[in-house]
Amino acid sequence: MKTKRLAAVFMAVVMVIAMAVPAFADGETAGSSGSELSSMTFSKVVDADANTFQPSETIAFTVTGATASSGETYNDEPVYSGTGSITAGSVTTDPAARGKQTYSSTLDFSSLSFDKPGIYKYTVTETPGTNKDMTYDSTARTLYVYVEWKDTSMTETRVYGAAMTKQGSTEKSSNFDNEYKKSNKTDDEFKDLTIKKTVSGAQADKEKLFKFNVTITSGSGRTTYVVHKPGGADQFLTSGTPYEFELKHNETITIENLSTNDTYTVVETTDSKKGYTATGEVTTATNMPAVDTTVTVKNEKKEVTPTGIFMSYAPYIAMIAAAAALALVFRRRREEI
Repeated sequence: MKTKRLAAVFMAVVMVIAMAVPAFADGETAGSSGSELSSMTFSKVVDADANTFQPSETIAFTVTGATASSGETYNDEPVYSGTGSITAGSVTTDPAARGKQTYSSTLDFSSLSFDKPGIYKYTVTETPGTNKDMTYDSTARTLYVYVEWKDTSMTETRVYGAAMTKQGSTEKSSNFDNEYKKSNKTDDEFKDLTIKKTVSGAQADKEKLFKFNVTITSGSGRTTYVVHKPGGADQFLTSGTPYEFELKHNETITIENLSTNDTYTVVETTDSKKGYTATGEVTTATNMPAVDTTVTVKNEKKEVTPTGIFMSYAPYIAMIAAAAALALVFRRRREEI
């Protein structure tokens, strides 16, 4: 009996609390236990391919008061035009991370002040940057701020909840979504740069390792690129810093997901070229084309003249040449006499 009585009391308390505290769905937030809400967290998503590192960029947001239309309601409650100041924190991307990343920002309500309870309307927008390879979220979000009397004296108000929707829609959305050149966009996807080594000629060594330096300089704020060599683990190169590697005949490496804003050079070291004629190097910084590109560096080593045989007869040839010269001198003197 006592257990049933306690359970009934517990359920009654739960029902009272449920009626006293408004329910908030996804895309909405409320102060703990119905208390004042000083801020709201929202997300900034930058979607990139698994082998694309995030660019280095700071993304800002702006919050402005929105004008409520006559008779406008939200959740069956009247909506008022937003007043006061709400600040939104900027988001700084992580260039050491690759693939899709989610960052957090905060809306600060601490400076708001209202004369009466209600739902107040604001507009939140992402400030578009200048990164050519970033697709910025151009859809504004509508922010609804819930305000109530602070206590029974009804002299002060407080924010106790907030909700965010896509502008012009009732769809809850607390995310701003950007894309960093996703490869499913055929017209503007990133492209791969492949470097290949070939050798030819009668004296060419197919097993010789040739040393290279490749330099990728980012034009879209990226600091790191993925380098893939078939059969080996992925490596990483840093923008603006020469990356050293070795290739033998018919081997390749690929630097993945380059922008047309990126430049590259491919240079074989002087020592590696010794005895070979090299062609195909890219010694001047060149913009990545809008297609997958292969740079083939060819080394040729022709037949070597057997100089040892020539040198063994060289002294005799010199003696014969000297004798001929003396004979010519004596002949001229005779003719003069």
